Amino acid sequence: MAPKIIFTPPMEKELTKRRIVEVYNILKRKDYSENNVKGYGNLLLRELMNFQGGFALFTSENACFVERIKLYRTRSIKIEQLDKFKSIREFLSPPESMTPWGRLNREGQPMLYAALEEETAYMENTSIIENFLLIEIEVIKEFNLHKIGKLVVDKPQSDVIINKETLENEVYCMLNSFVENLMLETATNENYYKFTNGILEMLPKDNENGYYYQSAKREGYYNVAINPKLEEQNLKIKKVWLCKKKNEKDFIKINEIDIHHMKY
Repeated sequence: MAPKIIFTPPMEKELTKRRIVEVYNILKRKDYSENNVKGYGNLLLRELMNFQGGFALFTSENACFVERIKLYRTRSIKIEQLDKFKSIREFLSPPESMTPWGRLNREGQPMLYAALEEETAYMENTSIIENFLLIEIEVIKEFNLHKIGKLVVDKPQSDVIINKETLENEVYCMLNSFVENLMLETATNENYYKFTNGILEMLPKDNENGYYYQSAKREGYYNVAINPKLEEQNLKIKKVWLCKKKNEKDFIKINEIDIHHMKY
């Protein structure tokens, strides 16, 4: 799919090297402790539009999830809590009242986080101490997710040419891949989550189904964050296993949990 073009009003003057490096340094420090972290997203996009000569290009790719694709998510648990599960719904996204800020969600606005492999789902969950649930989810109705990729492209299809000679290559490359790389951060806190959400909300999307993004824990693998509105019509829980942590990368399946008597 061709990149989307977002037009902006003509700028009075060209972006200076000092200004773009200032934005770069904000990102390089990875300091999300200030109160205006969301404002950095607005600042970044505005400066990039300046840099492009009045417009910015965004990659717009969709990852299509067809029927029978399997997704996996994990949930840390104590053995004595197993009898408390009465509904299939409890294995999916959390209720609004129990949803904190997340990488791709605001407080009180849950998303269904999952991975495409069991191992990735396990490695992504840093809250696992000993026992946990491994949940297998199958796609039963096709849907698309917005792939988080590069923020701008190197060769815009227009008469405006990016003059990269005015910037160090490192600076340009970091800004160009900023959103994609942001998903790979592992040292996270609430302000970091506010920062990521502030930027992602500004990116053009073809749908509101959710995101497909690189795993921060397992290089070359991907995770998904799915809008809970898709859970009932597009997804179905197939199996749930009780598991035990072995080490940081491996685990043991203890037994499969009977979920057939549970209602949604």
